Amino acid sequence: MHNWIKGALALSFYDFWLLSFPMEGNLVWNSETFNINYFLGTHIIALAIIPIAYKNDIPEKLTKAGTVLLAFFTIIYPLVEGYQTYLLIFIGFLSAGTVIKIMSALNSSKKISLSIGIGLAIGNLLVVLLYYLPLSLFFKFLIISLALASVVFFPSHFSSETNLRDLKRYLPFIYVFYLIGGIFYGFLLSEYTKVAHVQGIELFFYVLFSLIGIYTTRKDKDSTLAIGILLGMLSFSLIKIENPPLINLGMFSMQGALALVDFFLIFAILTSGCTVKAICYGVGVMCMALLSGNLITTFISNAVTFLITVGNIILTISTLLFYFSGKKLRTTESIKPKEMQPEESVTLEERVIEKPSSAEVLLSEKIEDILSTYQKKFSPKEMEVLKLLLQRKTYKEIAKELQISESSVKTYVKRISDKLNVHGKEGILNVLSKKP
Repeated sequence: MHNWIKGALALSFYDFWLLSFPMEGNLVWNSETFNINYFLGTHIIALAIIPIAYKNDIPEKLTKAGTVLLAFFTIIYPLVEGYQTYLLIFIGFLSAGTVIKIMSALNSSKKISLSIGIGLAIGNLLVVLLYYLPLSLFFKFLIISLALASVVFFPSHFSSETNLRDLKRYLPFIYVFYLIGGIFYGFLLSEYTKVAHVQGIELFFYVLFSLIGIYTTRKDKDSTLAIGILLGMLSFSLIKIENPPLINLGMFSMQGALALVDFFLIFAILTSGCTVKAICYGVGVMCMALLSGNLITTFISNAVTFLITVGNIILTISTLLFYFSGKKLRTTESIKPKEMQPEESVTLEERVIEKPSSAEVLLSEKIEDILSTYQKKFSPKEMEVLKLLLQRKTYKEIAKELQISESSVKTYVKRISDKLNVHGKEGILNVLSKKP
């Protein structure tokens, strides 16, 4: 089975469990004892604690044991009516480790965007299928528990370095979207259920935009977030017109917004360096936004319309800020090599590209032999970078092909050169050319 398929399945099974149960899924939608805030609150606490003990990676045995225990608690949840609140607290805490397991499984994929898009799509399709299955509540809980437990069989891979600066640049927009979107979605859902033509059909729009996210992210990952925010704004506008067809369109638009922003958040975490700290930062901000939105709605429930209007304005401003800040950053990066960097900082890369050495000519003939020799010495991601280096790819080309940042590529090259006791790309090529 291809790595990207394994990553997609791991994400889809977790998404299936999450959307069916703890995120106010259809299995607990009518339950009077269920309160999502218990799940989100303990989930956030765990995400805050874990990076203190584990900064880059976490023992796989620990995440596997936590996931199995999480699946067990899910099975018994419908059977212990008097203790469901306490059980939900444990579920929220344990699920933080499972999130890390899922992200590390996705990180082992060679086609990250494809794994994310297919995974989110399959997860939501499974939610729809489960909704219409003529089974008892217990058996439905059993199904999602088995799906969740199966993720322990998927391989994991963490990065040893991360570029949190890139990730932090997006987190304010992520927080604002989920804060306002969470408030609005609760109101929208209550209106939508009154006029929906077919219950569950809205999730097909989530599936559609999950697949669209694969294309938009490959072209320009920033556009995925921008389009998601714009779809949220469109949904706000449509719901103000009290017309059943437009309310349906508003829900469809909101599902598209959620799909693209969910896609973007996962992609941003993975491409910024999949470490425990990066995962906990990204997922923690999303959960904090959702919890904040729930608490705001609880305390000022009489001002929902006002909140929706303010939310639309905030999202509009956020989109403008995001677009212009991203444009400024890209413009700065495009002129930096020519106008801002010392000539010496780029000449090494240019010399290697423009004037191939005899070492590179020799390397081109024995790339596979070299890769097989060093397979145990380097991590899977380092091997991918090394292979592209041997093919005379530039840092920019490697970053584009592997869907990571150029700074991450440079980090991997530094780690490879350190393991070979050489300096930089030229040193790597020279020392490997001398290997028999």
